[in-house]
Amino acid sequence: MKGGNTLKTIMTVTAMLCVAGSLFLTGCKKPGVVEEKPEVSGAQTELPVPQGLPPQGEAPPAPAPIRQVMDSEVSTRWRALEITVEEKKEEGGQTFTVEIPLGGEAEVEGTPLKIQLLGFVPDFSMGADSIVTKSLDDVNPAAKITVTEGEQVLFTGWSFRDFPGMHSFEDPRYTVRLTRAVPAE
Repeated sequence: MKGGNTLKTIMTVTAMLCVAGSLFLTGCKKPGVVEEKPEVSGAQTELPVPQGLPPQGEAPPAPAPIRQVMDSEVSTRWRALEITVEEKKEEGGQTFTVEIPLGGEAEVEGTPLKIQLLGFVPDFSMGADSIVTKSLDDVNPAAKITVTEGEQVLFTGWSFRDFPGMHSFEDPRYTVRLTRAVPAE
């Protein structure tokens, strides 16, 4: 009879779990209590919106804007960027430095590369949908560059002085990095 008791125990536990699950799913309502439902007469009933969320169909409030600095403001403080190109050789690799005016381009002598400056922010910050500079100070400088060889574009992206490996130019022959911002005098 031991097997019969085990089966009864399993059935009892299963029944208790079913009742508990049913109570949980119905919100633990007492028997005989009728849930009030809003009347619908062609118009939609608005449900309460949880705190901190915008009502459906409305955009969330915009975050506090970071002060955007226009190119003209940046160029009053900074006139050029120094870019360093290094050959990737175990021995005898050369280093080339080129100074490129803001908005300009330059060929890197001794290499087949040309670098164009597409943008510069002295204090890089990335928002939800924009890249801005938080100040005109040389805090976290970054340059958006294009590296070409002849007519072929090898790289377009950001170069960070303080984080040279982040999103860096990848080439088996050269490394390219922002070395410093040259102040306007």
